[in-house]
Amino acid sequence: MFVLLRRLLVLSLVLVLGVSVVSAEDAYEEGIHLTFVETHHMSTHAEIHAVKHVDGNWRQTEIYFRYTYAYVDGTRYIEGTVVLDGDPDWLEVSDDLGWGGLDGTVMMQQRRKVCGFPSGSYVCGPEIVEMVPVTFHIAQFANAGTDEAGGYFTRPATISGTVTIGSNRVHRLEIGYGLLTRGYNFSDQYPG
Repeated sequence: MFVLLRRLLVLSLVLVLGVSVVSAEDAYEEGIHLTFVETHHMSTHAEIHAVKHVDGNWRQTEIYFRYTYAYVDGTRYIEGTVVLDGDPDWLEVSDDLGWGGLDGTVMMQQRRKVCGFPSGSYVCGPEIVEMVPVTFHIAQFANAGTDEAGGYFTRPATISGTVTIGSNRVHRLEIGYGLLTRGYNFSDQYPG
């Protein structure tokens, strides 16, 4: 009886340690980061930081988006973080950090003013606060080697794609066309 109890205890300990080791190996973060600035009038600035948290079967994606636009036709401003529970596969990063992508639509609050010259003088209307769809179609391809800092591995990337604000294409940003971009793919796991 004592031998059987000891074997069950050892088996239970092995199972518990085995499960915790598997869970520790399955816990990681990966994502993409990019900024862009419109180069002609310097009127548009944006930042996107998207990270997927994984721990075993649990997954959560956070998308931070900051967008400012100010020109003669008015202003637009969005800043916030959207949390997506589960694994909607909107955000993917290759194991070697050679590729990263974000593809999906979230609802975010936008503040905007419409301005113009209706009677010869420049006037702006009241601030409008509204929820708008923001659609991301972004691909990032690494263009340099891997760096390590602060517990993360990063690879600088060349960025292509679009960010569309509003359901009627109120503002569509063609990344790489008239926009100065910087970006990288990242993970807290060694790439490879």
